[in-house]
Amino acid sequence: FCVYRKNLPLSICTVIGIPLGLLIGISLNATRSTRWVIDFFRTIPTIALLPLVLLLFGPSIRMEVTLIVLSAVWPLMIQSMYAVKQVEPVLKWVTKVFRVSRRDRIRFLWAPSVTLLVTTGMRLAATIALLMTVSAEYIGGAAGLGKQLSISEQAFQRPEVIAYALTAGIIGLGVN
Repeated sequence: FCVYRKNLPLSICTVIGIPLGLLIGISLNATRSTRWVIDFFRTIPTIALLPLVLLLFGPSIRMEVTLIVLSAVWPLMIQSMYAVKQVEPVLKWVTKVFRVSRRDRIRFLWAPSVTLLVTTGMRLAATIALLMTVSAEYIGGAAGLGKQLSISEQAFQRPEVIAYALTAGIIGLGVN
């Protein structure tokens, strides 16, 4: 259950961020009309929303998931938008001229072209999700590694604090 619980927010980010980013990136009008909104909301530090989310959900898994999704969806969406823009225009033109089927265009042109930037977005989102998870537990009081770190720190248990910090670092290496 614990592994499922920790993967859920990143799965939600993937389901929201990648398709939305691809759809926005494909259309020049959508890119232009959403640029300001995306730039505005992605610059809001998610940890600043912690008091509001705590008031709504309390120190719970819902609070953690909400904060993680609000922070980690942006790298996926933005990288997906940029990925669509990086597809070679000549290749797009050639597939149209030779009347390549939509399925083959997706399979042989779009998927390989966007994969690198989308996976970079996944890596960034996973790192942000881990940071936000530990922060939400540490500051918000939800059960987990961050809460144990906070309890150990308040009790002046230095070896435990170091052990929890190293554990978070090892998990970060594993995620990366």
